Amino acid sequence: MVVGPKELKEIIETEDLPKMELLEKRIDACLKDTFTGQGGVYVGSQLFSDVRPLLINTVLDKYRAAGWDVKYEGGQRDGDCYIFTPNASPPVEAKTKRTTRDHECAARVEYAPRFVEGYLDR
Repeated sequence: MVVGPKELKEIIETEDLPKMELLEKRIDACLKDTFTGQGGVYVGSQLFSDVRPLLINTVLDKYRAAGWDVKYEGGQRDGDCYIFTPNASPPVEAKTKRTTRDHECAARVEYAPRFVEGYLDR
């Protein structure tokens, strides 16, 4: 049986739904604990280690649609992380557009938020 890309994505999302929901809970906990109303929240990439890249993009797209700008930043000193900053425009229901910049080092956030670690056990 040949499986097309759309079908495969649906199969993967269905199989890994519990992992996606757990990842969303971990990210929500990080955001609730460290968001100050300005600047961004650094979320350590170790939270994403047991989730397939396709699912990471699906989860991050949900946060983008909810009003967050999400950037990936690789760092040798502090480790890799995702930076969640409030989007200046209101959330939209339209499908978000992904660019190759999402997986490259992003510019530093203007404010210096705390780096969040230790949410793997939540």
